Amino acid sequence: VCNTDQDDVGSGQLAFAFTCELDQNDRPLMGTMNICLDAIQLVEEPVDGDTSQEANMSSSSFAKTASTASYNSNNASSKSNIQYTLSREQIDATVGTAIHEIGHVLGFNAELYKFYRNADTGEPL
Repeated sequence: VCNTDQDDVGSGQLAFAFTCELDQNDRPLMGTMNICLDAIQLVEEPVDGDTSQEANMSSSSFAKTASTASYNSNNASSKSNIQYTLSREQIDATVGTAIHEIGHVLGFNAELYKFYRNADTGEPL
């Protein structure tokens, strides 16, 4: 999985993937998937209290760290923290996109249909 920016992926695209290598039986052996992290919408939320990483990693919030990142502003006029979070809908959409793209790596794309074979005979379909 690679991180890329919107200029690499294209306008409106969140990700793309493809098979890079086929084995001797024309089955996908290797592929690549690019996800545009810039296209994932984060929500800024102010956080009060301790700004230390340990405070943000308390046991009650530890499970949320995969979808939460904190930023301590160094601005002298502002002592507030900003927490960037993903909504449940955004997490579900991103995971769904990743699963969809993995399907392309595994051979579910029009370019590889010609390599599909009959399971009983081994002949191309």
